[in-house]
Amino acid sequence: WMSVTSTLVFCGIANTSLGTLTLAAGSLNDAAAWALLAIVLASFGGDWSLAVTAIGGGIVYGVVMFTLGRRLLAWLFARIVASKISKRARP
Repeated sequence: WMSVTSTLVFCGIANTSLGTLTLAAGSLNDAAAWALLAIVLASFGGDWSLAVTAIGGGIVYGVVMFTLGRRLLAWLFARIVASKISKRARP
């Protein structure tokens, strides 16, 4: 996965719509693989609570990041930009 990311950056297409689509597809593929791994491990152990906890935790994390996380990151980015602008304005 890291080689795909570095290739996108090296070729200069990481910030294009194709690069974004590729990264999103890779992320979803990774999440599905981890969920499948949790299900397989739970089937060997006979305790399905592990799989439910792992998949449920991933879903909760995704929802939080797409709602509160986006707002928090936007706020942090605005503060960083504002601090850099204020440092430039100082004599």
